[in-house]
Amino acid sequence: MVGDAIPLGAVVETGPNGRFGAMLDDGTTVALGENGRIEFTRYRFEPGPGLYDFLLRVLQGRVIYGSGRIGEAAPERVRIEAPELSIGTRGTRFAVIAP
Repeated sequence: MVGDAIPLGAVVETGPNGRFGAMLDDGTTVALGENGRIEFTRYRFEPGPGLYDFLLRVLQGRVIYGSGRIGEAAPERVRIEAPELSIGTRGTRFAVIAP
């Protein structure tokens, strides 16, 4: 639901007609299509002391990622993993499809 927290380690799954979308505190966006699974593995956004970290695991399905303030301030701290694939971002938007 709108405003709900996503606990670290949470696995989000969608069914045949399911969709999921999230906007994180730093403005990062994640969208998951039908029959998908993702894990929010790491997330830290503390701009005051400059502490940033984001790791999303794409386990199955189609995901669209949009970079937020972590990607702007510390792109080296953003990582997307999928089976046999690891993506380091430099502030961007892209899609991943995992079988």
